[in-house]
Amino acid sequence: VIHAMLAGIGIQIALAQLHIVLGGSPQSSALRNIAELPGQVAHLHGAAALLGLVTIAILLAWPLLPVRALRAVPAALVAVVVATAVSVVAGLGVRRVQVPVDWRSALSLPELPAGDQLGAAAVAVFTLAVVASAESLLSAVATDKLHGGPRANLDRELLAQGVGNTLSGLAGGLPITGVIVRSTANISAGARTRFSAILHGLWIVLFVTQLGFVLNQIPLAALAGLLVVVGVKLVNVDHIREMIKHKQATIYFATLAGVVGINLLAGIGLGIGLSFAMLLRRLTRVRVRAEEREGRWHVVVEGTLTFLGVPKLSGALATVPMGKHVDVDLNVDLLDHAAFEALHAWRVTYEKNGGRVDMDQLHEAWSSTPAEARRPAEAVEAPALVAVPAKAAQLPQPHDALGVPRGHAAPSPSRAAPRTETRRPA
Repeated sequence: VIHAMLAGIGIQIALAQLHIVLGGSPQSSALRNIAELPGQVAHLHGAAALLGLVTIAILLAWPLLPVRALRAVPAALVAVVVATAVSVVAGLGVRRVQVPVDWRSALSLPELPAGDQLGAAAVAVFTLAVVASAESLLSAVATDKLHGGPRANLDRELLAQGVGNTLSGLAGGLPITGVIVRSTANISAGARTRFSAILHGLWIVLFVTQLGFVLNQIPLAALAGLLVVVGVKLVNVDHIREMIKHKQATIYFATLAGVVGINLLAGIGLGIGLSFAMLLRRLTRVRVRAEEREGRWHVVVEGTLTFLGVPKLSGALATVPMGKHVDVDLNVDLLDHAAFEALHAWRVTYEKNGGRVDMDQLHEAWSSTPAEARRPAEAVEAPALVAVPAKAAQLPQPHDALGVPRGHAAPSPSRAAPRTETRRPA
C-alpha cells in the first residue's frame, strides 16, 4: 500500500507539473490533467518547454558524469541555476517565482472568528488536523522506505507538526504538513540525518527574507521540470515486479488507482480494505488431500490452517481407516491453536487404536521425542500460534509416494525424522 501511495503521488506530481513545463497550468485532478494534456502539447509555450527540458536533461545526465567531485554537487541545484541563467541571459518571457520583496507585509496577526462562525471554524480545525496528521504519518512511513538511516519517531512527528502549525497560525501562515516530495529531494541530494529537514527550512527562511529578488528570477518551468523527475522516480518499477511476483499486484494497482483517481486518503483506505479482504480470503483457503499409496496413507495439508479449516481437516482425516501407517505433510504457512488441537487430538486417538502417524515439518515443534508425542492431548501444551519455517511457506515441491522431494533419497523408516527448528512465540 505504501509503495502504491508513493507511486500515485509521483504520478500526480508528474502529470500536474508537466503542464507547467509545457507553458500551461495544471488542472484540479490527475484525470483532468491527462485529458487536457494533448491540447497542452498542441499549444505549448516554446520558451517554457525549452527550460523545462534543459532542467530534466541536466537532472538525468548529472549523475552519469565521470568526475566524482562534480557529482557531489546536487543535480537539482545545478539544473535550476543553469535554467535560471539561460532564461535571464536570453531574456525569455516565461512565468517566474513570485515572492514578496517585503516579507513583513505578508505577516498578519491571528483573529478569533465571530460567534456565529465558531462551529464552522472548529470543524475546519478538526478536519485539517486529521488530514494533515494522516498525510504526515504516511509520508514519514514512506520516507523510511527510501533510505537506510534511523526510522521516524511518529509521536515526535505529530508533536513537531502541532508546534509548527501553532507558530504558523500565529504568524498568519497556512497549515503545514509533511510531504514526500521535499523528503525525496533531500534523500536524493545525499541527506543522512534529520538536520537536512531543519536546514531545508532555514534555507527557505534565508532566501525568502533576504534573497527574494533571486528567487523571483527562477522560471516556474525549471522547478516543474525538477518535480517531473522526482515524481517519475517515485514510481519504482522494481517494486511493481515484486508485487506481481508475490501476487500483491491487485492491492498495489487498486491503491494506485485510488490515489490518482480520487485522493490520497481514499486510495490508502481502498488499499487497506482490499488487503484485509484478501487476508480473510487467504485465511479460509486450505487444501486437504487424503489418499493411499503403496500401502501407506498420505494426508497433505496446504495453505493456511486455522479454525476455519478445521471442519475440512476433520472430514479428510475421518476417511483414513484405523490401524494404518499415516504420513501427514503439513505444508502450511500458519497454524493456529484450534487447528493444532484438532490435529493433535486426532493423532493421539488414532495411535491409541493401533495406528501410526508421522508428522512432517511441524512434528518437532510439538514433541521432542516420540514418547512425548503419544501423551494425551491435554497433557501437551499447545501453542497459540506456530511459526512455520521458511521451507514450509514456499511452494510445495513435487513429491514421490513417500512424501520426499524428487531427486532426494527417501529416509529409512528406522531413521529419526529430520529436526526442523520451529519457534513458539512467547
